[in-house]
Amino acid sequence: MLMELWKRWFAFLLAAVVVIGFAACSGTKEESGDTLDSSVNNAGSGAYGDETEPYTGPTYTVTFYSDDGSILWIDTVPENGTATPPVEPEMTYGNVFTKWNGSFTSVTEDLEIHPECLSLTGKKNAFVLPGAYGKTGDYVILPFKLSGDVCLCGFDLTVTYDPEKLQLESVFNEDGAIIYNDETPGVIRMNFVSIKDVEADVDICSFKFKVLAESYCEIPVTAKMTSIYAGNDDDSMYVPEYELIPANVYVYQ
Repeated sequence: MLMELWKRWFAFLLAAVVVIGFAACSGTKEESGDTLDSSVNNAGSGAYGDETEPYTGPTYTVTFYSDDGSILWIDTVPENGTATPPVEPEMTYGNVFTKWNGSFTSVTEDLEIHPECLSLTGKKNAFVLPGAYGKTGDYVILPFKLSGDVCLCGFDLTVTYDPEKLQLESVFNEDGAIIYNDETPGVIRMNFVSIKDVEADVDICSFKFKVLAESYCEIPVTAKMTSIYAGNDDDSMYVPEYELIPANVYVYQ
């Protein structure tokens, strides 16, 4: 009888050991499986997944110069990249920037880019819009300059542009916004009045445009004088000589 009870007790212990061992093995496999799945997921979202490797190819230097030979801006670009020119390139007194003398897109070598300028020496009442560069979505600013041998006290002006390629944002000067009319798309009407003849170079205002064109092009911005007048010593008015110099907005990609 005692021997029979011992056999049953021994069988119960053996069965319990087998069950506990099986459960432990199953837990280890399950835990190991979780670790493997996690490592696979991490590999999919790590260095070979979402992250972008840094550019390690060749780079080139594009140097933009002023008209006096001084450096305005240096840009480093990857091969076949596009350099960014100075926003408002300053020229020496009496010269107005019109455009850059070379291409700075699809760059495959070091480049030196120089400006093309217009001299105002000897010109009388020269109204000038300098050239500007911008990409699609950029904002460009065209200062409207009255330069040269200036002698006038007022004018009415109409500026025209392509509204499908440029969008007017504002017209302003150093004192703040000025009065203008832009109800007609592509047309800006404005006037300027001074209590005495202007005798020095001055920026009348600046036009701020957003570039809408989506590919390389040249967008003319033209100006037309509807009336202009200056004062004589005897307080009488007369129509002075003047010259209008339009601009281009160059779209680069």
